[in-house]
Amino acid sequence: MKDVDFRAAFLRSPAPLLIVDGELRIVEASDVFRREVGLSTDDAILGRSLFDVVTVPFDAQGEIAALVYEAIAGQRATREPVVLPPGDDGPFSDRTWRMIAHAVDGAHRPHRRILIRMEDITDRMRAESLRETMLGEMTHRVNNLFGLLSVLARRSAADETDVQVFLEKFQGRLMALASATKQLLENERGGVLLGDLVERGLAPFAPRDAGRLRIAGPALHLRAGAAQAIAMGLHELATNATKHGALRGPDGHVEVVWERDTKAGAILQWREGGVMPASIQGARPGFGSTVLQKIVPAQVGGEMRREPTSDGLVYRLSLGHDALIAEA
Repeated sequence: MKDVDFRAAFLRSPAPLLIVDGELRIVEASDVFRREVGLSTDDAILGRSLFDVVTVPFDAQGEIAALVYEAIAGQRATREPVVLPPGDDGPFSDRTWRMIAHAVDGAHRPHRRILIRMEDITDRMRAESLRETMLGEMTHRVNNLFGLLSVLARRSAADETDVQVFLEKFQGRLMALASATKQLLENERGGVLLGDLVERGLAPFAPRDAGRLRIAGPALHLRAGAAQAIAMGLHELATNATKHGALRGPDGHVEVVWERDTKAGAILQWREGGVMPASIQGARPGFGSTVLQKIVPAQVGGEMRREPTSDGLVYRLSLGHDALIAEA
């Protein structure tokens, strides 16, 4: 390629390109580079130090200098990431770059000219950072999940001597936890809408008459720990209602409603009606009672209260502000 053709292609390159000498003085600069640093093609930058034209922090200056010296020695040198600071430090600021340098002539090493190609890798680096954050969060959730599974298995087994009954209870609790975890993985915000959690959690228990189950409340995003705990609590309540309470016969009904609260973050209520209070006492207290009275309140930073009514009962759960994800 003729020199004139090379220079024309160089100047029109879609990437910021520079040619510098061994003293980091600019020999040539592409139009894109000039535009990126806020200069026109008429501005005199040839012969000036690169660091006089572009504001570069001290540590990045060292990286760029090392890049050039490696290229002078005959290597094809690469540096990434080269991060320029945020703020008013120059047109390249707050972006991350990959710089590639190699010699473009056959002159003696001290006098070589070095071509530097700059690639903006800001989006890629941000994506990698986000992926690492998500993997860290996922590892944390998986560790918590294994801990919960261990507790579920031990406590479910402690309450039962019949293996089949143990398996049924453990499987039900496991599926409730798995459903909540699946919703967490599906949600990019890292939380779960309380309404979605309730609807999916109660779907296996829903009566044929849809009017016997009412679910209502504003949009609230739950954090991971709170979502898993509430899913477990809903499973225990729905199981008790099916065996002993409002969902056992044809006349009972259940309401699951929630609202924001100025003192607590929110109040969640489980209401059973249409049955005699004595009929919903259930079996002897076991792990399900522990879930409702201790585990769920501890995970959501609130309190659980059980109150009998004239035709059923009400469970009231307060959720602390830390259990909720603030709306953007």
